[in-house]
Amino acid sequence: MHKKIFLEVNNKNIMYREISNKNSIFDLFNNNKINKSVISIKDIKVKLKNRNLIILVHGEEIYIVFMELPKMNRENLFRIIKEELENKFKKMDNIMFSYEIIRRYKYRLEIMVFCMNWHNMKVAEKCDDVGFRIKGIVPIQFYIWENYKDKIINENYIFILMRDKIIYFIACHRGKIVFNNVFKNISKDGFFDILEQFRVKLSILMPDLRFSHIFFVDFPYKDIIEKLSENYMCKDLAKFIMK
Repeated sequence: MHKKIFLEVNNKNIMYREISNKNSIFDLFNNNKINKSVISIKDIKVKLKNRNLIILVHGEEIYIVFMELPKMNRENLFRIIKEELENKFKKMDNIMFSYEIIRRYKYRLEIMVFCMNWHNMKVAEKCDDVGFRIKGIVPIQFYIWENYKDKIINENYIFILMRDKIIYFIACHRGKIVFNNVFKNISKDGFFDILEQFRVKLSILMPDLRFSHIFFVDFPYKDIIEKLSENYMCKDLAKFIMK
């Protein structure tokens, strides 16, 4: 049976996961899932060679850069974006990026570039050394949001995720992420302060848009959701199950 293979990486440990692609009630009672915390890649005692792997990265904020460039082929577009980022960040050793063309005009393109400054590239190198085929390196908040986005019909909304004591804020417009923040080691009492920080930054970035809907995933403070519901349209999407 084909399985999805994940490696979740944070500052404290590495979690190896195998999850069956088959959606069946019988999966609840079999051994088709593996969740194992490991210290190093060598501790994963399964056959690794030529297996597709998705690395899920915890605690990393994604920098979103908007660019407007002349129309060109894919190879030149990648090169120009890389050069623009090199001018912006100077040192590109740990910078990973992808891009999406959001609007096409006759002579120009509007592009959204997603950048991540990840300092655990050695983990990816070790995965490659033992034979994994790395299918992608994805921020955990983007992966989880991707599983919900088609179910959310609102044009503008805030998506809030709490995972391993890290709070992720994502602002979305027409099915695309336009802004995000990551907050670590925040107490329950500090939540309203960081939400206000995020809201102020968002209003500066997107002054003409109103974000009145908030969706919560893995968020334990139900009383906070209830309080926010006085001013926002809030929905608790409960706990995310890795799939």
